[in-house]
Amino acid sequence: MKVPISKQLTDILILPCIAITGAGLYGFYLTEQQRFDKNVVLIIIFGIPTLLFCWFLLDKKIEFKDNEKVRKTDRLLKLPFSSLSTIFIFVISLLYLVGGLATIFGDKNVSSGLPMLSISLLIIILTIIAFEHPKIWFPRSAESSED
Repeated sequence: MKVPISKQLTDILILPCIAITGAGLYGFYLTEQQRFDKNVVLIIIFGIPTLLFCWFLLDKKIEFKDNEKVRKTDRLLKLPFSSLSTIFIFVISLLYLVGGLATIFGDKNVSSGLPMLSISLLIIILTIIAFEHPKIWFPRSAESSED
């Protein structure tokens, strides 16, 4: 089976998903039935991708997308920050996503939670596209394979 993401992105995405799923499970265990809806939302939204990423990494029949960058002449865009910075951008966006979900489901305040949720989802999607696109370069990856 061929998956549409690279192994490197799967390695990066699995840790925040495991951490947030673990926080949901811990909150579910700690608060029992008091905050049932918030914890179940965290477990479902981040637990399913965690299981998928674990399956992708452990199954030997899975083929990942090739993450090879194109040559210097075929570049579309070179970003001014390193690929390591995208991890921090992604983690911060995940925290905003969790904050937006907590505001919507916990405080029942959709007007303040929805902008947090939509902005964080947009940043997460753009970060994944920038990381996976073969014609978008980061300074560190550009130096390692010029041709």
